[in-house]
Amino acid sequence: MILSIVRTGFMNLRRDRGALILSFVVPIAFFSIFAGIFGSRSGGMSPIQVAVVDEDQSGLSQRLVQALEAEGGLRAQLGPSAANESSVAKRFGGESTPAGGTSPTLYDARSAEAAVHAGDVSVAVIIPKGFGDRPFGFGPTSNQVKLRILNDS
Repeated sequence: MILSIVRTGFMNLRRDRGALILSFVVPIAFFSIFAGIFGSRSGGMSPIQVAVVDEDQSGLSQRLVQALEAEGGLRAQLGPSAANESSVAKRFGGESTPAGGTSPTLYDARSAEAAVHAGDVSVAVIIPKGFGDRPFGFGPTSNQVKLRILNDS
């Protein structure tokens, strides 16, 4: 029954050349146009800027920071860029590192939150102290350390 209905539909489609073209050629043309628009490198998405604060400084937290830096879709920053550093320092009355300074300024929880609120970065990940001793896991455990993730919606 179904086979005969499908066969009749194809026979009618073969007789009507306009419907045949609209059924197969137009979808391929639309797919090609949209693939060209959204698949191009210049129109692609840029990496998400993430401020990373490592308060723990353990081996496990450093591995997590390295994994965030290696992720292609993210641009992990441990400290503000030179353009954004002065604006974050201004908000909190701090001093930015002078141009001849040897140590780069790293994000802390307050400056990372200020950078998210200012729009300098999209997301901030704060790794709290004790993360290396009690890493996060899946399942109901009360003694896990929780990562703080801040975003500006």
